[in-house]
Amino acid sequence: MSEQKKIELKEFTANGVNYKVIDKLSIERWKAYQKMAPRLAYGLSFEELYENLNRLYGHLNKQKFADAAVVCHNMMNGIHGIEDEKRIEPALLICALMIVRENEDLSKWDIDLARQKIDDWTKEGLAVDDFFMVALNTLKGFRETLIESIQKQVQILQAETK
Repeated sequence: MSEQKKIELKEFTANGVNYKVIDKLSIERWKAYQKMAPRLAYGLSFEELYENLNRLYGHLNKQKFADAAVVCHNMMNGIHGIEDEKRIEPALLICALMIVRENEDLSKWDIDLARQKIDDWTKEGLAVDDFFMVALNTLKGFRETLIESIQKQVQILQAETK
């Protein structure tokens, strides 16, 4: 098995195509990002998450615990839906918003172009971890939560070694 290649944080080439990482999005790309971010964070869109939580809340208020459990179970299955062969990983879609080809129209969002980019990255053998880090760093509060979690773990390890 060949070793996975790392992406450079500013520019890289994949499958003969030059790519550049941008840090600002147009309005159209921002709209697309707003739909993708909750799928990355929760496995559901904000709309689906809100609808499910609203139904869950209603069932709990009416003390319909079995119905509430079904909604909760369905939400868990929505997150589990990553096994769908046609599903495109939200982290890679977010990266397709932020990693652009030369002369790409940054004012538009095109899912077919996103698929082509992901295909280039796959053919090039790029490590997916780098893409996850690019995508996760776009989520509000992710870095702060990660740093806080690491600090807590360091404190626990320090306490254990004393």
